[in-house]
Amino acid sequence: MATDFEKNIIERVALGDIFRRRARATPNRIALVEKRDGKELALTFKNLNSHLNRFARAIRSLGVKQGDRVGLIGLNSIEYVVALYGCAKGGFVAVPVNPGLNQEDIVYIINHADVHTLVVDDQLIPLVSGIRDKIQKASHFISIPATGRPVSDPYLDFYNFITPHSDEEIEDITGQG
Repeated sequence: MATDFEKNIIERVALGDIFRRRARATPNRIALVEKRDGKELALTFKNLNSHLNRFARAIRSLGVKQGDRVGLIGLNSIEYVVALYGCAKGGFVAVPVNPGLNQEDIVYIINHADVHTLVVDDQLIPLVSGIRDKIQKASHFISIPATGRPVSDPYLDFYNFITPHSDEEIEDITGQG
């Protein structure tokens, strides 16, 4: 029978914990690089872990709880990665939705998965706006600023949304509860 210490070590092989350990081991090493509008954007492991903690806390501030679903409709971007792994760090279930699907299938996936919050690449807001009235449960919409277009209601700007929240290490998420 495993001791409490051994059990904790076993349960700590969680996706969110990988980022915490990496940020401590190599904080200044580049974790992500993206080319956007002719510029190179990069995050170190320390910065990435900080963003993940902020994202998880920001999502919690909306009333989303561990095990709740967060939908992701986006293209490759640093913010998409932060949203995806921030869900893991916060104990939320990420529901990536392929933006190449037809609107009916996107609505089905979002509704069938019981998505509470939807993170959308700003390039895809017209797609989501066309189906928003068919989305049953999602009450919060967050815009990834891939093009830098201004954000309008009901969308929250990704960085304005996460920045006010603490980047302190989030507590371990181990199982439902």
